[in-house]
Amino acid sequence: MNTYRSRRSFLRASIAFATPIALAADPNASSVPAPATREGGGLTTYQLGPVVWVRWNNRVLIAYRAHHSQKYPYIFPVAGPVTGLSLTSETALPWPHHRSLFFGCDRVNGGNYWQEDFATGQIVSNGPKLGAVTGRSVEISDACEWRKPDAAPVMRDERVVRVTVPNELLYTIDWTIRWSALTDVTVQKTNHSLFSLRAAADITPLGGGA
Repeated sequence: MNTYRSRRSFLRASIAFATPIALAADPNASSVPAPATREGGGLTTYQLGPVVWVRWNNRVLIAYRAHHSQKYPYIFPVAGPVTGLSLTSETALPWPHHRSLFFGCDRVNGGNYWQEDFATGQIVSNGPKLGAVTGRSVEISDACEWRKPDAAPVMRDERVVRVTVPNELLYTIDWTIRWSALTDVTVQKTNHSLFSLRAAADITPLGGGA
C-alpha cells in the first residue's frame, strides 16, 4: 500500500510500442504497401470531437478515443502497417473491460479506474488536442481527471501520445504520462494497474499466436 501527498506528481513514464510487419490476410498478396495517392498520402490526422484518427497513406493506424461515455480513454485500433488489421482487441472475453491500449489503475482511494461501472470511478478526458503534425509524426495531448460521479477528482494525468512512421513497414507509439495526486491518495496492492495492452485474440498464445 502506497500513500501519496496532495499535489505531488509521483509517476512519469515513457512507453514505446513498435508494430512489426503483420502477416498478409491473403498469402499470395504482395507484402509491399500500395503507393501513396495524392489525396491522403503520407501521414494525415482527423479529429471529430473526442476522437483523433491517424492515417498513413489513407489507411488507419490508430484512433485515440476519449468520449465521456467510456470508462477511460484508450487507443483502438492499433493497426498492422501492411494488413490494416488491429493487433489489439477493443473488448474480448474473459476480460471485456480491457480496451486495446490504455492507462488505468484499480484500488485508488477506494475507487476503481480499471473495471466495473462508472460509480466506482472514471478517467474523464478534458478533450484531446492535436499538437505538432509533420509528414512522419503527430502528437496528441490530453489531460484527464480521475473521479467518481459528483465528486472531486483524486488524481490527474497529463499524457502525450506521439506516433512516428520511420518507414512504410513500421511505426511507433510513444506514450508519456505524468500522473499527479490532487489529494492524499492511497493505492492498494493490485494486479490491475498502469499502462496495459489487450492483444487481438488470434495473436495470443491461447488463440494460436506465437
